[in-house]
Amino acid sequence: MNRIGIIFVFCFALILGCNRSSTISGNAKYFSVSSFFKSEIGKLKLNNSRVEKTITKDGNPMVSLSDSVKWEDELKPFFDLEINKPDLEKKYELTIDSGKNIKISTYFTSDTNLAIQRIAITEANGRVQLFEADYRKRSWIVDRDIRYSYMPGKGFGMVVKENYIWSNPNGYEIYAQIHSKNDLILE
Repeated sequence: MNRIGIIFVFCFALILGCNRSSTISGNAKYFSVSSFFKSEIGKLKLNNSRVEKTITKDGNPMVSLSDSVKWEDELKPFFDLEINKPDLEKKYELTIDSGKNIKISTYFTSDTNLAIQRIAITEANGRVQLFEADYRKRSWIVDRDIRYSYMPGKGFGMVVKENYIWSNPNGYEIYAQIHSKNDLILE
């Protein structure tokens, strides 16, 4: 089963396990994406983590392993997903689904002109287990949809779909598995 399937099954199982739901509109204090990822970068540096990255385009995977990782560069796209800004106040609604030990907070907008369409944070026992975001950028040159995902200490990915006015729709996927320096990786 590919990584998208695993993430989908994980999210589906979490949703089925939830039993309460509420919606908060307007002045909700949004999740601080930048604070979360700054903290994650600190942990990754402390653990001396490395990354095994697979980039797939046109069905052709390219795998690379980096022992020396600049985590600020690797996770930079996630910092662009910050919705906790004054100009975005009242642009997103927050839905919280929670169960015994699981909570899924979803920030979404009905404004199709906003680039960040949805952010979902899945927590188990108060700790973030999965961060997901849907990003949509429209221009007269290209329509671009990106699905971001991040599992703390485990990996991250991006699924990119692009449609340029002069070509057929195309896309690519980037998946990165995070390993500690002590992990044995068989090539």
